[in-house]
Amino acid sequence: MLRLVAYLITNVLFILSCSKSSSSIIPDPPPINPPPTTFAKGADAGWLTQLEGSGKKFYSKSGVETEAIAGLKVLGMNTIRLRVWVNPAGCWNGKDDKVAKAVQAKKLGMRSMINFHYSDT
Repeated sequence: MLRLVAYLITNVLFILSCSKSSSSIIPDPPPINPPPTTFAKGADAGWLTQLEGSGKKFYSKSGVETEAIAGLKVLGMNTIRLRVWVNPAGCWNGKDDKVAKAVQAKKLGMRSMINFHYSDT
């Protein structure tokens, strides 16, 4: 019987010591309120220079020839993805090409996501 009483007292003390008190040691983190424009709606623009170099042209919905990244912006995109290769063939997807595309996107108010590929092709 003495063991049962000791067991019950120990369990009650354990349960009471585990209850949440109003003065916790670790404060609750502040609520996160992200701005409404954090969702990335975008497209992979990594091959645009190569496509343009081979003569491909881009058009608006009304049939007017337009620059590709500006056309993506008109279609509601807010982000472009750019792939950077180590030693790209034909200067496509290299550092200089991607910096130019990122600057162009920035001027249009778009964001850039840079993906580094640790290969050549």
